[in-house]
Amino acid sequence: MHPNETRIFLAILTGVLVIIFLIGVFIISAIYHQKQNAQLKLAQLSVQLKALERERARIAADLHDDLGSSLAAIRLQIKHLKTNNQNDAAIIDEAKSYIDEAIQKLSYVSFNMMPLILQRNGLSDAIKELTEMIELTTAIKIKCDCTVDIGDNDRRIHFYRIIQEVLNNIVKHSKATAVNISVSRNERYILVDITDNGIGFDKDRIIKNSIGRGLKNIKSRVEVLKGKSYLSTGINKGVHYSFEIPDTEHNG
Repeated sequence: MHPNETRIFLAILTGVLVIIFLIGVFIISAIYHQKQNAQLKLAQLSVQLKALERERARIAADLHDDLGSSLAAIRLQIKHLKTNNQNDAAIIDEAKSYIDEAIQKLSYVSFNMMPLILQRNGLSDAIKELTEMIELTTAIKIKCDCTVDIGDNDRRIHFYRIIQEVLNNIVKHSKATAVNISVSRNERYILVDITDNGIGFDKDRIIKNSIGRGLKNIKSRVEVLKGKSYLSTGINKGVHYSFEIPDTEHNG
């Protein structure tokens, strides 16, 4: 090869290598900044959810301690009312029933805001109480196999909210009569599987049109737990929710 041609070839080769190097640096930098932004968004989401749970706990305590106590006191006062007038007696009985209904609804709202049993007894008992409440108020029968508990309070709340949100979706939209819940643990993950026999839905349409607030809430919780979620459904095919969450307590 002629010396001039060699120099030109080496110059071109050097230029190509420099361009490849710069492209590589750009790609690595872009990936790094993308990861940094993703971690920042995840941290912000975690802070927002913690603040939300603190506010829920505060409201639940206020409802239970203040409003609940007031309603109980009113009911006690009405119970001691005596009358020989049948019309007045009927009004008193009706007032009692209204207050009992209000107390029951208040307990339901307070439980949804922050179930005390979750703090006291752990995830397994809280899920059991949630499913019992759903069975009492709907025609859905729920089979629950959950012997797993989560030591960390924030993670326990996230797990509970994920399951609660799934069950809320089932109650509101699925027309299901049976639900199976399984929460298990293997060497690396905590696995949550929930299936129903309902009417299912068009997953692609829901995702494409950015609707389904419940699904977004579930996704946010799973992301904070650094887990993966899977959803299998179709029209008249029921729904299968599956979550794979790293078991940080057992694996560090």
